[in-house]
This record gives sequence, structure tokens and C-alpha cells, in this order.
Amino acid sequence: MFNFIENNLGSITLLLAIGTFWMAWSTREAASASKKIFELEARPCLVFVTPRFDFHQKVMEENQPPRNFALSLSIEFKNSGRVPLRYSVTNIQMTFDSRTPENPTFATNGGLIYPGDSGTFSVGELPYHEEVTKSKRGVIEYTVKYEAIDQERGFIKTEKMSYVLAISNNSQQVAWQYLIDSEETAL
Repeated sequence: MFNFIENNLGSITLLLAIGTFWMAWSTREAASASKKIFELEARPCLVFVTPRFDFHQKVMEENQPPRNFALSLSIEFKNSGRVPLRYSVTNIQMTFDSRTPENPTFATNGGLIYPGDSGTFSVGELPYHEEVTKSKRGVIEYTVKYEAIDQERGFIKTEKMSYVLAISNNSQQVAWQYLIDSEETAL
């Protein structure tokens, strides 16, 4: 037995060196995977939930019947990540019944959303000159910037989707046809 070890000492040393190298490499890979998991858990995750359309009559002059109608759009976002995030909508374009409102004003610009909670972005009143009594189609495209509160690096997400707004018996239901485009980039 002793002769065997003495005759093969170089080979045994080489096997031990290879084993040590393999263990070091495996440990490094495991540490790298743990770091990536930690980074993903600390990453904010903003998800589009649903839009809400509100229609109301707008009184133009006192003691006169309402003549114009107005449309308000709100978009609900959810923070499906594990860290609080701050978001701001930087651009929104929409069509409603083949019409595009000019220069919509934002009723809110963004906000803070805690993990598992939702936040609502609201576009101000958009003039619409007739009562909405039947289904309408349209497209919403928005760009939102968001980041974790304690991180300087954020993300920009642009999404474009098609919708059908079904109106019946004074109730409104939004049915999504499909998501046309979605893009997210890190800042």
C-alpha cells in the first residue's frame, strides 16, 4: 500500500488539485447565483393591472342643461416586487372611438407603491362631445419610469395595448383584445 502511494504521489496530488479547483469554481458559481437572486428580489417590478374610464356630463353654463360629455382615464399599476417603488408616467397617448385627445393633462403624475399594493395614475378630463351609449374601441400607449426608493438605478417601461369598452345599461366593462407592444429598459 505504501509503495502504491509513493509511486503515484504525483497523480494523487494532481487529483487533489483538480478537486480543489472544482470546489472553488462551484463555490464561486453558487455565490454568483445567490447574488443574482438577491438583485432580482431587490429589483422593483411595476405591472399594469387595468384601466378605468369614467364618463360624466359637463355643465358649460349655470342653469343650463349639460351639453358636453367628458371622459377621464385612470390606469392602475401594481407593485409585484418586494421593495417599495416610485413611479411617474412621462407620456401617454390614447385613442378613443378613433379620436385622439390633444395634450391631455395629468391629474396625477405618479406616486409611491408598496409591495403588493396598487397605485392609480389619472389623466385629467378629456372632452368628448356626445353621450357614450355603445361599445368603443381604442388604443392606450404609455411610458412610465420607476425605481426602488433606495436605489438610484431605475427602469423605463413602454406598453401599448388595444381595448374594447363595452357599455350596457349604464355599466362599463373593459375587455382587452391584446397587448400590442411592451418594452422595458434599465436606466
